[in-house]
Amino acid sequence: ARIEAIGHCLFLNAKMSVSGIMEDSDDAGWDDLPEDDEMETWNHDIDDIEAQIPRTGKDAPYTIMAPADMQKKERERISDVAEILGISPSESAILLRSFQWNQSELIERYVEGPGPLRIELGVDCDSEPASNSSRIIECPQCYEDVDSSASFHLQCGHQSCERCWTDYLTECVDQGSASVLARCNYYRCKLIVPDEVFERFLDDHHIQRRRKFLIRSYIEGSKSLAWCPGAGCEFAAEYTQGGPLEIHCQCGTRFCFKCHEISHRPAPCEWATKWRVKGNSEAENATWILANTKACLKCNVQIEKNQGCNHMICRNCKHEFCWLCKGAWKDHGSATGGYYKCNLYEEAQAKGQVTEEEKVADKAKNELQKYLHYFQRFDNHDKAIKYAKKTLKECDDKMRELQDIKGGGFNDVQFLINAVKTVIECRRLLKWTYCFGYYLETGIEKYLFERLQQDLEKYTEHLHELSEKPIEDLINDVMRSEINNYTRVTERFREQMMNGIETGLTDEAG
Repeated sequence: ARIEAIGHCLFLNAKMSVSGIMEDSDDAGWDDLPEDDEMETWNHDIDDIEAQIPRTGKDAPYTIMAPADMQKKERERISDVAEILGISPSESAILLRSFQWNQSELIERYVEGPGPLRIELGVDCDSEPASNSSRIIECPQCYEDVDSSASFHLQCGHQSCERCWTDYLTECVDQGSASVLARCNYYRCKLIVPDEVFERFLDDHHIQRRRKFLIRSYIEGSKSLAWCPGAGCEFAAEYTQGGPLEIHCQCGTRFCFKCHEISHRPAPCEWATKWRVKGNSEAENATWILANTKACLKCNVQIEKNQGCNHMICRNCKHEFCWLCKGAWKDHGSATGGYYKCNLYEEAQAKGQVTEEEKVADKAKNELQKYLHYFQRFDNHDKAIKYAKKTLKECDDKMRELQDIKGGGFNDVQFLINAVKTVIECRRLLKWTYCFGYYLETGIEKYLFERLQQDLEKYTEHLHELSEKPIEDLINDVMRSEINNYTRVTERFREQMMNGIETGLTDEAG
């Protein structure tokens, strides 16, 4: 009773009966719609529907950045450090990239002793620069004689022809991240090639390509920045506080800022990672083998019995044995129970004699059954999300048809698409509650969690059914009001349930 009271108090504002929902009078009826000349136009781009799933508002503690924003932030960091240390922006960029954009550590080390640090990181030479006053030099890369005016060298003085510099830097960019901190093309020279040298010798294509690697270095080296894992997405999120937080990218992807994986609320990152590994690794195959096979006593090959009698013949060594007691089949016959029964095994079971293999198999079988129970429901909601997204796209035509029949603007028929969006959000949460429930220890917290999970399942299914009503039912004002209010109630319940799970449903929750 205490558990039910806790759940009731926590979600009292969200749980409403259908009759209670119908009493909500916030929505105007169809008769209250504006005149035709006042109706807003509706230009609903079906390709952008997925991106319209509710995002966080302007007060969100993070910022979504486009590539241009990232480049601006990177240059600001470089300029700030250059000003603090009294060095050039080019030198500042090399130092920051070498420290993986850890500004505080860089400044601390630089203040302790800039000279050795600059040499160590390839900003300055560790020896006197090489000098060559000849008008004609031999390029150490291609061994051709070239005019010194057609050659180039860094602070180290190692001269190469401009063509070789172009080829070398182009190859660095083609290799990818090697271009971020590329060194002088002279053998064993540790001097880092500054950004302006790349811009001098590279074509526009390779300059832009290197710019992408520099931005990647900046994002991946900054604790307050994270790439969106969405396929083909070029956006990143800035979250200065760090830690676990669900990010809503402009591409429609939701991801966890802490682990940089697709969003997994309410499951913590550790559980979500274990769940993914469990589903993708060979561990479950091994568990299935332990639960459903037995080893041949002669050659130790695992054998599966999927039908038939207890008389087993190993395909590998041809050993014949009883599936139940694993004794030699020559010792079996009508006296021991025949082909479908084993008295020897039943006697051993009655005496409590269980082999170690049977104990391991039982444990594996129980573990496998538990995993399958949670995974099947996890997978069902994943498939239901995909189906709901398909329904979301179909809503476009249904809303247009509804608008043609009843009139009004997009806001007057938006209740339908809002319902489907809420269904998607609920299923997204329900999907990961099965990961959460799999690892949650048995107790009051888990009992209450499962009751709330069951309630959200029920509300979601009902809302899904309402959202798929035929157009004839949707014309009715009562049905429209029911969908509108049930959507708000279900969404409120979802939010409160998610917050309750993450903060703890009982005093005993950690």
